Amino acid sequence: MSEVRSSVLSPDSSIPAALSLHDITADIKSRMQRSVADIIVIGKHLKYVKEEVLQHGEFMEWCSSEFGMERATVQRLLTVADRFEPNYPSMGNLRPLRRSGLQQMSQRWGI
Repeated sequence: MSEVRSSVLSPDSSIPAALSLHDITADIKSRMQRSVADIIVIGKHLKYVKEEVLQHGEFMEWCSSEFGMERATVQRLLTVADRFEPNYPSMGNLRPLRRSGLQQMSQRWGI
């Protein structure tokens, strides 16, 4: 089983013809898992900043100015962090998360 190097499949390059369907499938699955894990971590970071770092009233301004996030997007990420925190960081638990639609949520939100 050959391992796909992420440098070979960077966003700004084309897919090398030598890659097999197996390699491409493995790369897609790996990236899907990272996306789900990244969404959870982003939510956890936002939650921490909101609760522990910034003063009342500063959080949304920070989210908007630093990331261009609207209130609804921030709220969804905070909800994801609350909902899935018990399942993280166990990467084995990410398969059920994909089924739950978290992957589609990330695409819809543009995250």
